[in-house]
Amino acid sequence: MHISFGGICQLLAWAPSLVWATVLFFLSSLSYSGLSSFTFSFPLNDKVMHLTLYSVLGGTLQYGHLKSNSSCPHWTLITIGIIYGVSDEWHQSFVPGRNPSSADLLADVIGVFLGYVLTWWLLTKNRFKGVRSL
Repeated sequence: MHISFGGICQLLAWAPSLVWATVLFFLSSLSYSGLSSFTFSFPLNDKVMHLTLYSVLGGTLQYGHLKSNSSCPHWTLITIGIIYGVSDEWHQSFVPGRNPSSADLLADVIGVFLGYVLTWWLLTKNRFKGVRSL
């Protein structure tokens, strides 16, 4: 079996998404007491954290799409990010001190979408020189 350099580069374009999904899985595996060192005290901080973390996931999905020259429709990748958020909330139901939340899921969905669109805007509009060459 022969894999071309271009094929390897296309696969590597999705590495940030896989790494970030792993980080999210790790964070959702922590009990509530394990998360206390990560929390900050302000109103709706949990929802802001979900939105931020899932914005990164959305951004990495868009990055993979652009860098791999994927023909996968945008809605499919956004749906993958949302399904990951659903599975993450379900996973939390098995973690002591954690429970699934529809409000957290809503923040995840908004985050995936915002991160995906913002990354598209930044990378395709070439707002910053050199961004496309990352």
